[in-house]
Amino acid sequence: MAATAFYKLWTGYKDGQENDEVKAAWKRLCKRNYHLHCTIQNNTDQRIYFDSDYFNSGSMFIPPPDEIGPRSNVTFGVGGGSYSGDALRSAMMGAVSGGAKFHIGGCNFAVGFTDPIIGSRKAGVAVASNAKAGYDAVSSSGNTVTSDGYRIVASIDSDGRKATYRVEKI
Repeated sequence: MAATAFYKLWTGYKDGQENDEVKAAWKRLCKRNYHLHCTIQNNTDQRIYFDSDYFNSGSMFIPPPDEIGPRSNVTFGVGGGSYSGDALRSAMMGAVSGGAKFHIGGCNFAVGFTDPIIGSRKAGVAVASNAKAGYDAVSSSGNTVTSDGYRIVASIDSDGRKATYRVEKI
């Protein structure tokens, strides 16, 4: 489903209640052995625009919207192996690793994520013109970049299922 079409579903709820299709999509994602919830925190007064994605493995399961409003948070979901009943089969189906490119003002940046079969979950961010650069920047402790008056901070929480990317004006 295209990001715009899914975002229309995503925003089609009121008072914090997601519609049934969105709830079902998140449930399907969470059944995958390898998945991450990636949150973009827009702490600026400008819009952030989603440009493209890159996957070394896995796929965009719940895409970000085409634009993220000022002072708002958006979570998108990425997942790997689609079968969770058998560990061997899930491992053969793969994990998830990739990146997503965004821009705000004159700043192009890419966020990266990985939930590998072997190793630790990671997040990263890079000033870049392509989504793969976010993937290339992942680390287990995250990182911070600055460009064109913005600071972007990537982190991964202690249980490792949530990557957060905070965008601030400096």
